[in-house]
Amino acid sequence: MRNVHLAIRYFLTLLVLLGVCSAAETLAADLEFATTPNPVGSGARALGMGGAFIAVADDATAASWNPAGLAQLESPEISAVSAFFSRTEDFHVGQKPEADGKQLIDPTFGLNYMSVAYPFSAADKHMVVSVSYQNLYDFSRNWNFPWPLREGVFDADLRIKRKQTGSLSALGLSYALLATPSFSLGGTLNIWNNNDVVKNKWTSTTHLSGNGSTKPGGFSLDFDYIEKDEYTFDGTSFNFNLGFLWFINHRLTLGGVFKYPLVADLIHTKTVTDRSSSALNNNPQSVSTNETLHMPLTYGLGLGYRFSDALTMSFDVTRSHWENFAIQNAKGEMISPITNKDIGNSNVGTSTQVRLGAEYLIIAEKFLIPIRGGAFYDPAPTTSGVDNYYGLTCGSGFAWGRYAFDIAYQYRFGNNVGDHMLRNQDFKQNMSEHAVYSSLIVHF
Repeated sequence: MRNVHLAIRYFLTLLVLLGVCSAAETLAADLEFATTPNPVGSGARALGMGGAFIAVADDATAASWNPAGLAQLESPEISAVSAFFSRTEDFHVGQKPEADGKQLIDPTFGLNYMSVAYPFSAADKHMVVSVSYQNLYDFSRNWNFPWPLREGVFDADLRIKRKQTGSLSALGLSYALLATPSFSLGGTLNIWNNNDVVKNKWTSTTHLSGNGSTKPGGFSLDFDYIEKDEYTFDGTSFNFNLGFLWFINHRLTLGGVFKYPLVADLIHTKTVTDRSSSALNNNPQSVSTNETLHMPLTYGLGLGYRFSDALTMSFDVTRSHWENFAIQNAKGEMISPITNKDIGNSNVGTSTQVRLGAEYLIIAEKFLIPIRGGAFYDPAPTTSGVDNYYGLTCGSGFAWGRYAFDIAYQYRFGNNVGDHMLRNQDFKQNMSEHAVYSSLIVHF
């Protein structure tokens, strides 16, 4: 009789664990952007103008916006940009109202951009070269919410802890040429790898814990189940950005940029640890596979208009083809990280970002103080096309002699977004994000 009871217990426990694994499967795939997924440039000046900088791009951060803009530099420059992010997500889970509530993503602070730019002349042409570092994508996320299971033969009160860490950064080698007095060209070769200088990796960990009982029999069960997915860049990968800048007249400027998609080899290590009361093996079980990350193609156009030496306005439109965003698994299948389906069966859309900004300079004899503002529409990919995100920015600073310091604040928000993050659960959230950028540029 005791063996029969044990067999029943293990059979019911297996059903419960299948329910636990099903709960884990409802979570987002193993690549979820903490900030905007759309590739934007860096610098407090540009971001204070709403990120509308393709047709302006006249400082050392131009390598990240439109490398052709580097041709406007007349003296060597070094730049450094720091960034602070804070994000709140307010959950609504139609199938699990117990999980409703606010999730505060751990604030992050760090180096966002750094560069050295050097102008020179050759063959009677003005040229500029630069070396830069940019942190482009941040994957920080930290969720903690209840997840009750009241299904079939079991009754369990679980808690899901979902943590994602990591980022993607690139080293850039840029070149710009002033082809004519009114037209310049430029390009940036981005170098991606994983070493002591650049950490291109991310980790996604899902921890389900709690206790419950089975029906019939009333067997008590404790659960402690962890899935950890670690993705690390394998070797060195490259992509490039190309840009142009055309000064149509002394007031109007047209700029364009083309960002070729990154394709990077990955090592994916999946580790499962089951320390539940009925687990047959408490030791971590790991499997590593070779996979490939495919990032989207992006391109944009910008217009800049100088009303006077003091007032400039700019307008950018940029498109990113998220329908081609995929991780190619070990079987050769192209899986969308947004839908967790083959990209051919996914309804992920192309996103079109619109950005508008202005800068007014208070010009004094020995210094100037800028006043900046901007607004943007910054949609993100989701299972049914795109989610709508919007933002407002403002900024200021000062320039004195060889030094220019800038600071910018950005508020980005979206309502009823993120349905892909908890699949098949009637999930949506309201998101609000605060960011502060500070830049220092030194001319030599």
